[in-house]
Amino acid sequence: MNKFGLIILFFIVCSVSSKAQEISSSQYFNTVIKNAEGDFVEFPSADFEFLKPFFIDELQFRTQTNEFELERQEYALRVRPGNFKLPKLQRELFNSYYQKSQLVQNQLKVDVLEHAYTLWLNLYLNKEELILSNAESRLLKDKVKVYKKQIDIPDFNILRLLNTEDDLHNTELQILTSKIKSNNQSGILAQELGLASIEVSSDLISIEKIKSILTNTNQQAVVNKFKESIRNLDQSIIQKEIALENAESQNILDFVQLRYSGPHDDVFKEKVSISVGINLPTKSRNKLKLNELKLDALKEDIDNQSDLKELQYESDIASQKVAELIEIYELIKNQNESSIIKNEVLMSRYETSASTSPLVLLDIKILRYDKDKRLYEAKKDIYEAYLDWLIASRKIFEMPFKNYFSESVETLDFSTDFWGM
Repeated sequence: MNKFGLIILFFIVCSVSSKAQEISSSQYFNTVIKNAEGDFVEFPSADFEFLKPFFIDELQFRTQTNEFELERQEYALRVRPGNFKLPKLQRELFNSYYQKSQLVQNQLKVDVLEHAYTLWLNLYLNKEELILSNAESRLLKDKVKVYKKQIDIPDFNILRLLNTEDDLHNTELQILTSKIKSNNQSGILAQELGLASIEVSSDLISIEKIKSILTNTNQQAVVNKFKESIRNLDQSIIQKEIALENAESQNILDFVQLRYSGPHDDVFKEKVSISVGINLPTKSRNKLKLNELKLDALKEDIDNQSDLKELQYESDIASQKVAELIEIYELIKNQNESSIIKNEVLMSRYETSASTSPLVLLDIKILRYDKDKRLYEAKKDIYEAYLDWLIASRKIFEMPFKNYFSESVETLDFSTDFWGM
């Protein structure tokens, strides 16, 4: 092989090796789920060894002088017995708080999945926008070239050249912006996948499939299982606090006291006495605290019902918006397909005619591009609204996990205890 052939082979190998690896949305989502399972470790078991039953709650030693005479000094030992119910109730209460703290990481997992879908869609849309913007840039550059050749023609309208050049600059700015966004987002995605560089697959769920999913999905009550678990724990915590208050109020024996009054000669005067304190049950005891807790429980229940209705409302609105955008998309698509400019037989007469000026040919191509861009913008609106619906309806968080960006809505890899609930 000659030297020139080696050089060509070298460039071919370099171009192939530097080519970014193309991955599908399912590959990415599977990696995100796997990483989430590894990043969020389980909490250690809650044993709360310090919450053991106790026989004595409080032990006090008291002394009292009587005219500062040692023989008349009084001594008292007061014992407050422990409430054997309290440690068990406190253990149950602490365990509920502990479980609630564990659920915090589930909200982080929700954020991870939502971020993954958003990142993938943004990369896909940036990729499509770059293709369209590059096509527009080529057309505008050709148009600028034609205008520059006509600049010396009498009565030439210089504004046509200036406006076209300005459109070209705006398009080039859009291309640069899209490239910056794409590079940043691709870097994040590549880092998550452990790759040097990636290229997102051009495969994305079709509009027809989205329409089918919306039609066949039962718009039943949407439940945020994460918030529902939090609500249930909050209710459990309140009920356990009520039980604690009741247990404390039912502690009848307050204290037992042994009193020694010092040595003396009067046999009828008591040297040693025993006192007992009794808590008499009353309806007003701990009533304010109990009422506050009961009001909190009622408020939690009302808030829960309100959240469910709000979630269902948001899901219904998001679904309706997608359906409306699909109707608009289909209208634009039908308009494009029936447009004269899309009639190849009719338009070819003008495009192949020698009498047709280069500017007319460019204007025809630009009009075609405008129709394609209008259709793309309608498609983009659908995908963004579709993602909003997936999040509002909790579809992407339901088990088993499914890839709602794939045409077949394939099942993803996951652990059955991913949520730990």
